[in-house]
Amino acid sequence: MKLLSKHPLLKLLLWPCISLLLIPLSLWIASEGNALLGQSNLQFRPWVRFALFIIFMLSIVSLLVSIIFFIIRALRHSYIITVWKKRVAWFSGILSSVIIGIVVLLTCVYGVMLLNFMYESEHIVTQNGTKAVARVVKLTDTTVFYYEYHGPFVMGAELLSYEPYRNPVE
Repeated sequence: MKLLSKHPLLKLLLWPCISLLLIPLSLWIASEGNALLGQSNLQFRPWVRFALFIIFMLSIVSLLVSIIFFIIRALRHSYIITVWKKRVAWFSGILSSVIIGIVVLLTCVYGVMLLNFMYESEHIVTQNGTKAVARVVKLTDTTVFYYEYHGPFVMGAELLSYEPYRNPVE
């Protein structure tokens, strides 16, 4: 902690570095992890993919916000004439607030829309005497897909059975 207080530049670079590590890490786990599990006839459960997507989106937002803060901090500490320095600091503060607000608003709006389509409810049930993961997919009709249960993070890749349910037209 003393190192961060002595070097303010390290404090500014901490979040971008963490974000730059989490973005490829979440993508790698999602792609390579699924490929490795696929060789064993397994796949990630939907909540794990959902969590990886959330980590990916938060890392991108964190990276954008920290880059904006870094630019503003550089503008405020640049060697500009003192009259212009106050104007640049005032303008950069307003501009950064507006940009951060727009980024957060767009991320929330589009994130909620994406998450609405990505979310699949799942339940642990007993199907024909075996423990199974019931994945419920609701589009126009509801369909329940059953996969073999292999633990809290993975499930079988092979479909055991499915049950379609028609929504009654009123």
